[in-house]
Amino acid sequence: MKLIKIGLNLLAIFMCANSAFAQKSTLKLTDINLSNLSSFNKVASNWSIKGNVTGLPSNTTLASKPGEGILLNTLSEKMKGKREADLSTNFEHGDIYLELD
Repeated sequence: MKLIKIGLNLLAIFMCANSAFAQKSTLKLTDINLSNLSSFNKVASNWSIKGNVTGLPSNTTLASKPGEGILLNTLSEKMKGKREADLSTNFEHGDIYLELD
């Protein structure tokens, strides 16, 4: 009897795992271009694209080098807490369909 119970549990686990892999993904991924700021809406002056950024724990100032691939926020005291200092992509999307079992 224990063998049958273990077998049924393994079958149930296999079926759950198999159904998870059988579902097709409808997620469409979109890359964000980090060679310029064209992928973002209303970019404030505190945002820039850099090639390299370094810093030390003992210093709050970051050193950066020109290039692309890194999004850098140099938020000044006058911009802190202001909505216009935020950054958002121009990627438009619709509602989400979420199903939980």
